[in-house]
Amino acid sequence: MSLNSGTDLSYIERRVVKAFYNYSEGDYESCALQLFPALDNTAKRRFGGGVGKRIKSFLSESSPMITFIATSNIMTLKIGVKPMLDILYDQVRTSIVHEGRVDANFTWTTDGSMRLSEDGANAMPHDFLFGMLISVLTAPENASLRSLNKSEYLTFTHIPRQPLPRRKFWLSHLWGAEDYLYAEISLAMNKVVHRAALGS
Repeated sequence: MSLNSGTDLSYIERRVVKAFYNYSEGDYESCALQLFPALDNTAKRRFGGGVGKRIKSFLSESSPMITFIATSNIMTLKIGVKPMLDILYDQVRTSIVHEGRVDANFTWTTDGSMRLSEDGANAMPHDFLFGMLISVLTAPENASLRSLNKSEYLTFTHIPRQPLPRRKFWLSHLWGAEDYLYAEISLAMNKVVHRAALGS
């Protein structure tokens, strides 16, 4: 991954680019700290309404992209004793806003393992952060955004068993390019993949 931030980026661009830097450096807490304001801003323009509902709606609708990027499979974020959707909102987003850190009972894993438990000690692969970042980056609401440095790119080669093409995806081409990325995912999965219907 190679990312170089410019000086006149918009609020969302700054957050997203910083989050990618944090992710590439293994600083997942700082990545989440940058990610969720950008995600909320994007979700507000898509759904409006209260913060909790709009963030969960955005994550739920984007779940095919997020889970495919994170796990190379497509799944709902509503599975688990406590659904992943609620874990991401309560133990990551809300804890960061109110405590300045991810909940002490939540862990990002680097080996792809996941733990969804009744006692609240939950763990998810750190690549879910990458998937959420990509969902914000490619959201149609952000189509007008363009990073200034045209040499910025990202790859998916660091994710085990990830079938997306092992090539550079230029950041300046991915802003708002949700349809394009879903087309790439569809080719990799050999079936049509698109946003999840809310409520599914």
